[in-house]
Amino acid sequence: MSEYKYYKGISLTQQYDATVIGLINQNNRVIFMKSTPQIENEGQLLFIDVDTFKKYWRRNNYDEWSKYANASEHELRKDYKFGLAESGFSQGEENPVPVAVISLLKHTTQPCIGFTGGITRTIWLIANGYTIIPFEVRNATSDFLLDKGIYTLKEIIERNIRENMYKKLWGSIRRWTNNYIKS
Repeated sequence: MSEYKYYKGISLTQQYDATVIGLINQNNRVIFMKSTPQIENEGQLLFIDVDTFKKYWRRNNYDEWSKYANASEHELRKDYKFGLAESGFSQGEENPVPVAVISLLKHTTQPCIGFTGGITRTIWLIANGYTIIPFEVRNATSDFLLDKGIYTLKEIIERNIRENMYKKLWGSIRRWTNNYIKS
């Protein structure tokens, strides 16, 4: 595998026909998820800030799982499949966990999201302090894409490149400044 370049806890690599996404939390725990071309053909791979995600999830009054949007870490960990998610995420980069699938629902007064698959994976990520989560989002609207805290794969890649360029530039400036001060 290639070297990981993190931008706010996200790394991207290619593994066969899948995009492998590395996420890191505040405790420096790294987990891996994958998005395949099949998934990407059915929806759009988006990275959503947890607070923004919860805002859309709370609006769903039709889904019994939306109660987790307001749940404490302790309540999230009581989910009956939580241990299975822990086991799945512990397998590392060689067996990345598929991203969850959500849909933007329009039958409400305000747009909300509903799950097609991956509720337990998502609550596991939230309970373990991951602040941005990749999802396959079906039927995303332009208004949804413009909301603060929602990023496309292209935006993540561009931010990653800018961050790495900034680090290299800043390192060069510091070296130059240190050499200038010494002379």
